[in-house]
Amino acid sequence: MNVLNKIIQTSERLFTTYGLKSISMDDIATDIGISKKTIYKHFSTKDKLINITLSHFLKREKQLVAKIHLNSENAVEEIITIGRHILKMTGKLRPTLVFDLKKYHPKNWDLVEKHHHEFIHDVIKQNIERGIKEGNFRSSLNPDIIAKLYVAKSLVISDETNFKGMGLGLNELLKEHLLYHLYGVLSEEGVKLVTKYELETI
Repeated sequence: MNVLNKIIQTSERLFTTYGLKSISMDDIATDIGISKKTIYKHFSTKDKLINITLSHFLKREKQLVAKIHLNSENAVEEIITIGRHILKMTGKLRPTLVFDLKKYHPKNWDLVEKHHHEFIHDVIKQNIERGIKEGNFRSSLNPDIIAKLYVAKSLVISDETNFKGMGLGLNELLKEHLLYHLYGVLSEEGVKLVTKYELETI
């Protein structure tokens, strides 16, 4: 692994574990065993390092979702598998990560929002269309509207002030969001698949 990839990989691990604000360029350099000067040869600022690290992460997520789509036997399995992946991934994240990104690196948060409004929207829309064709989702659904609603609710969840004082973790919110979404789109045939894919255990 070359130095550039090592810096990106280490940065992602430290940022997701400890948050953005608490990790410095010195911390990353020390963890890798290189000088801070070496990091600055590739990234002039911490903000640029976060940008590249985030871009690599989102690219990897797109590849994984594409793989899930190909390997799922139907739309119900697809969305449940994606949901399980998201819950597993967020379970490893520092709770302050989203807050740090919004407050201290707003341009990089814009990258996340763009990812939601474009990629996530398309994933949900295509999943709804697939589910309708398979007969597992209600035929009366408007895929574009459902996708926009899904994205909007996801962004509401990312704002911790909307759930202040409720004592709810991100994973719990995401699980409720997925269950709310899925039960809202399932047809009678689709509901029968809930037991098969152990929806309630996500």
